[in-house]
Amino acid sequence: MLFADDSFLYCKVNREEAQQVLELLNAFERASGQKVNLVFFSSNTDVGTRDSILSTLHMRAADDHSLYLGLPSMVGRNKTVTFGFLKEK
Repeated sequence: MLFADDSFLYCKVNREEAQQVLELLNAFERASGQKVNLVFFSSNTDVGTRDSILSTLHMRAADDHSLYLGLPSMVGRNKTVTFGFLKEK
């Protein structure tokens, strides 16, 4: 998925998929000069799997308070709590 100057890649969370993503990202970095900075995981991904994928990709995971374009990257079920600050602004 592409948005402005950002790209999102979605894949299954396993080492084989991570290796393919790494190859794709390496080609992207060589061609564009841009580098990926964070990895996001769904909340149901266990810690061991996350660590394995991060190790394969040589990246760090976004934390629960990361922002994307000034908005929270992770949104739970209660949208009012997550985006309530916008109403106040």
